[in-house]
Amino acid sequence: MQNTTNKSDHSSRTGRLQYALFLLLAFLIINPAQAAWTVVDSFTGGDVTTLVQDSAGNMYAATDGGGVFKSTDAAVSWSSTGSFTSASKTYSLFIDSSDNIFAGIADFSAIQKSTGGGANWAESGSASQF
Repeated sequence: MQNTTNKSDHSSRTGRLQYALFLLLAFLIINPAQAAWTVVDSFTGGDVTTLVQDSAGNMYAATDGGGVFKSTDAAVSWSSTGSFTSASKTYSLFIDSSDNIFAGIADFSAIQKSTGGGANWAESGSASQF
């Protein structure tokens, strides 16, 4: 009798394990959060080094050799912010609580600041000050 119970328990556990694996695989297949990465746009001039988002949902991408790009449509399309950034090696971006954008520029050893959503940039300080 003991042997029959063990076989029954084993079959039951095996069935539950198979069902759990089936549910896990089904979840991974149909879960949209598990979707593959997709290229949404190409940047010219270098690799993306930093991504940041302002309070309005605009996204900014710093690039190594292409400057700073901006997206206003959830990263579907991107455009260069122009000015100093068009050929600079921008390695870092920071957005403060007032939505001012600060960019660390290797080419100029300087910090650039934009108060206009990336449309206007001015030097905020040199690296030697920090």
